[in-house]
Amino acid sequence: MTTHGFSFRARVVKHVPPGMYRISILATDVLGFELIGPGINRRTKTCLAGTPSCLGYAANTSWMVRLRRGTYRYRAVGPQVIALRPRPTSGSFRVP
Repeated sequence: MTTHGFSFRARVVKHVPPGMYRISILATDVLGFELIGPGINRRTKTCLAGTPSCLGYAANTSWMVRLRRGTYRYRAVGPQVIALRPRPTSGSFRVP
């Protein structure tokens, strides 16, 4: 996995052993995260920029997930994705 969109260099992982993992997600109300793969289709809550009903909730979270054999895709989601630099804001990894 990776941390595209941040100013530090991250190590990109392309293969992960199967098992239970805690994924920590740094998100905001207008910039979230989505993970799709075998048995997983999860997305953090995001709102339209400036929507009063969404302001002030804690968007950072962590998920416990069981990674099984297959390919997983992840991406940034929400109205602020277009502002992220550098591109891309998505990727994939395999569980052998």
